[in-house]
Amino acid sequence: MPELLRLFFGLPESEVLGLRDGALALIKEGKTLMSVSGGGKSGSKQFPISPREVLFEANAALRHLNPDKYGRRIRKTYANFRNRHE
Repeated sequence: MPELLRLFFGLPESEVLGLRDGALALIKEGKTLMSVSGGGKSGSKQFPISPREVLFEANAALRHLNPDKYGRRIRKTYANFRNRHE
């Protein structure tokens, strides 16, 4: 899991949802690199932040904005070994 940078904290919910939807569209299309070629010349452009990281950051920002609607962050995990099946 990438490190949470809190890039989208403080943005309105509608804008964060737009960023999340855009990242999902890029992931579904399989686009991680843009390239153009023509007239014997070519150029490529890589995203400053990968769509996967944008999706991770957007989901974290949404959970921060409205934890009741988008879910709370799980901070601890507990193991219960009392119900053993033999």
